[in-house]
Amino acid sequence: MNIQSKLILILTSLDNLILDNYDRKFATYLEIGWDSKSIKEFLKNKANILKIASFNTPTITFTASSRINRYYEIYNRDDMILKDKPIKDSIESLKELCNFFKIFILANRTEKLKNKTTELLKSYSFPIDEIEIFYLKENQSFDVFRRNIIENIYKNYPNGFIIILDPREVSYFKKYNYKIIGFTSIYESKDFTQSKEEIELCRNWNQILSYLKLTKDEMIIQHSLDLTSEFKIEINKVEEIKADSMLEEAIYQQLFLGVNRIMGIYNEKNSQQQKGIVIAGIGKLLKNFINELKLKFKLIYEKKIDDFITSCEQRFNIDLKSEKNELESQLSIIDDWESQKLTMIYVVLTKILESFRRNAFEYIGLKSLLEIYREFLNNPVAQLPSTILMKLKKLSDINDEDIVLLNNLAFLCWLSKFYNDVDIYINIERIMTNLNYKILLFKLMNEN
Repeated sequence: MNIQSKLILILTSLDNLILDNYDRKFATYLEIGWDSKSIKEFLKNKANILKIASFNTPTITFTASSRINRYYEIYNRDDMILKDKPIKDSIESLKELCNFFKIFILANRTEKLKNKTTELLKSYSFPIDEIEIFYLKENQSFDVFRRNIIENIYKNYPNGFIIILDPREVSYFKKYNYKIIGFTSIYESKDFTQSKEEIELCRNWNQILSYLKLTKDEMIIQHSLDLTSEFKIEINKVEEIKADSMLEEAIYQQLFLGVNRIMGIYNEKNSQQQKGIVIAGIGKLLKNFINELKLKFKLIYEKKIDDFITSCEQRFNIDLKSEKNELESQLSIIDDWESQKLTMIYVVLTKILESFRRNAFEYIGLKSLLEIYREFLNNPVAQLPSTILMKLKKLSDINDEDIVLLNNLAFLCWLSKFYNDVDIYINIERIMTNLNYKILLFKLMNEN
């Protein structure tokens, strides 16, 4: 699935969200010279998690402002970093969530600590190869770091979730279109409820996982419906394709059933609608395709149908043996080829284009549908069951508008690969993915 159709999940910290620093803090205070009993008493209070203790012993004075530097000299040592432990259920939850989300973590640790932190995360089998983790540069303000990272993510991924630890961050993140989850490892639930913003509170990773699995489908469906709705409006205004001849008009009609939805026929009633997604270059792509076919027309004029089909097989990497046999049978009844050139060309192209569209739908349209089905089941080897395939055939038989559109998009995607048009391929693949969410959830898996 195209990565932009995935929702994103942002974790605003490593510490106290997926890593528990208790043992590291305990060892740090112990090395400084504090007694175990006092350390335990201090650390058991949630209000002290982000504080550095101030204390005196018969041999140690740890009260001056310089104690902070002394504390971090020990706390951030390589051997101390390796004392961190995973927060319960965080590893298994993140592994599962990687199937549905693109995950980002703001480490709130400097790049100096990156190598040792990575070593620690790998040792516990966190799925760090599937997660993007950002580290602070030396002497960089965390506020600047956070703003730059979040805004860059938001430009590319405007839908998803963000997990925060500090209730004061709610007001900061509310300007983004992310659902906010408050994790109560540092602050109490009552601290978060003082905010008027809608947030989900979770005390552990099992709660986070349950909430995300329950809510993500709703968000994906809505996002997909929004995109496909916009696409159907705007595709009418992409590029008006004007045929140069009756032949080209016949080809256009055969290329795209439901021609008004994909071929750029202007629709006056949609002219004032909200602007949606524009895919430029479709007209040029189709022109290139038709112009290439034109160069082969002389083979049809000369009754060299075998040569025409062979050239199409080689160019578009497709098997047309059955089409060849059918065409030979159909064309054998034409007596006067000279006077029926247009008919011959139309008959041959109709059959060839049917095969092209069928091939594109099978290898691109159905593949996209299958990938989404597997994602929803979280089963990478699942196959579309016969019940869904039967529904799909029925919808196709009645020319359901979404199935027609899927066929058209799959064909355009297929063509763009042969003409190396990466931009069209990426754009159409993204739209096709979102359309398939709608088809799968509302037409193929719907019990009604």
